Amino acid sequence: MLIAHAVEAAYQVKARLSTEELRRAMEERAVGKAASIGAQARAVRSSQHPRMSLDSSKRIPFFIFAYTTNISGEAAIKLIRDEFKDSPWHEQADGIFVLDGWAAVNIGNNDGAQRVSPLERRGFVLADELPSLVQMLWTHCRLRPPRWCTSRAVS
Repeated sequence: MLIAHAVEAAYQVKARLSTEELRRAMEERAVGKAASIGAQARAVRSSQHPRMSLDSSKRIPFFIFAYTTNISGEAAIKLIRDEFKDSPWHEQADGIFVLDGWAAVNIGNNDGAQRVSPLERRGFVLADELPSLVQMLWTHCRLRPPRWCTSRAVS
């Protein structure tokens, strides 16, 4: 049994990312997100604090990391857009990263920490400005800043 005090982010690591593995990870994410949102809603309802809400600060980011893949970033994004179009962006993975390969980041409605141009873009986009591992760390820090750079650490 593993007891976790706090979870900052969840990573699903794959030796090789295939279309089947990508589908499985996305489906597992949707099931996990639904359970997580239900637990958050129960916690909010039981809380008497007026400022408690279901916001992104309570959300646990989910990333898929692979050492290798046999699919391109464009093909992965097309698969997600085609097969998971009815799944809300916040119930999908936050990023998919292939070591020394491509990186795809879920920008959702393009109104949060991962805002990109043009502003009409939505959902997954290829992030090719940085190496994939650097992009993974950058995305993690954008969604979950280290405690030392938040006001909670100072107070």
